[in-house]
Order: sequence, then C-alpha cells, then structure tokens
Amino acid sequence: MNIKVITLPEGKDPDELIRRDVEAWKNQWPAPKHVMQYYFDKVFAANNIEESEGKREAARKILPIIARLPDRIEQDHWLKKLAEKLQVGETALRETLAANRAKERKNPYAKASPYATASGDKADNTAGCG
Repeated sequence: MNIKVITLPEGKDPDELIRRDVEAWKNQWPAPKHVMQYYFDKVFAANNIEESEGKREAARKILPIIARLPDRIEQDHWLKKLAEKLQVGETALRETLAANRAKERKNPYAKASPYATASGDKADNTAGCG
C-alpha cells in the first residue's frame, strides 16, 4: 500500500472542511505526504535533533516504523533519509535496527503495540469494552 497523508487546518475534520470551504479541501490535495514523511515531520518537530538526546529519541521512535515497512528497498530509502536528517552514520542506525530485531526475536511478547504512533502515544482502543 502506498499511503499518503494530508494535513488539515487544526480542529477540522474532512467533512467539516468540505462543507465549509470546498476550495480549502481541494488545495490540500496538491501536496500529500508519504506516510513516512509525515512521521518524520511529526517526530522532528517534537525533538531537538541538534542534541544527541533528541537524535536518540527520534531514532527510537522512527526505527520501529521503518522496520515494519515490508519492502527492503523502501526501508533502505528511509534509513538513508533518517541518517541524513540526524547527521549520523547509516551503520549506527542499521546496527540499532538489527539489535531491536534481535530483541524482538528473543522476546516476541515485548514487541511494540501496533497502536503506537510516531509520537509514542497509544491509540485509544478501549471503546466498546465493558
């Protein structure tokens, strides 16, 4: 699947935006982002990547998402982009990714939730329980 993301004005849902301003809705379409670019933008906005802690946190959030990409060429593409953006060697990112995969193989129950987002939040999947 090739997923693209558009960013709507804050507080707007698609239905509300279309009903109030169809031109604003149409203007969103020329610039959809690849879902990975959306994650990159979100993580980098929340972390100061000028400092090592911010770089480490950004990599911690993005590497698991890259690891879930089913296509190795696409993974390679985004690993290179991440290394470039963080100004770190690709080797360090690849080693971290390999170490994370080894941990998951060793303890498959410690795997990250499929509901995790780039910001580290969990989706609320409690609706309907009880």
